[in-house]
Amino acid sequence: VVDPSVTPTNAVAVGDSVMLGASGAMHQVMPGIRVDAKVSRQFNDLADAATWYATSGNMPGAAVVQVGNNGVATEERIETMVESLGDRRVVLVNAKVERPWEAISNERTARVADRHDNVVLVDWYSMASSHPDWFVADGTHLRSAGQLAFARAIADAL
Repeated sequence: VVDPSVTPTNAVAVGDSVMLGASGAMHQVMPGIRVDAKVSRQFNDLADAATWYATSGNMPGAAVVQVGNNGVATEERIETMVESLGDRRVVLVNAKVERPWEAISNERTARVADRHDNVVLVDWYSMASSHPDWFVADGTHLRSAGQLAFARAIADAL
């Protein structure tokens, strides 16, 4: 019996500590995915990493990029990164972080996604806001159920 929640992929996912915590669930739900996630990673570093994967030939499939958890990302920087990724599918995952920059980062991410036919927005903020049980006490990092929901949302977008 094939598990319909398992989606093999050759995507590369770049993120911060939220994605790092969910990497086990991501590998379970999306065998073959490459996850490059680091604690406290700022968006400029995320964008540089995603661009490197794409331009160095180390991104055979789609790109998954987390935006906005550790600080504000400018719309121009998000746009430049998306353009550097070429015409592959790009999945942008917005922020669910109780910080002053959450709303503006999510607005900018949505505007960039809207401008590109190959970009899909995972509205993690909207999905996760109604599930406080998915989070540990800080309201940002994920418990097991949240990790699985995060991974499935990305798999659905791919």
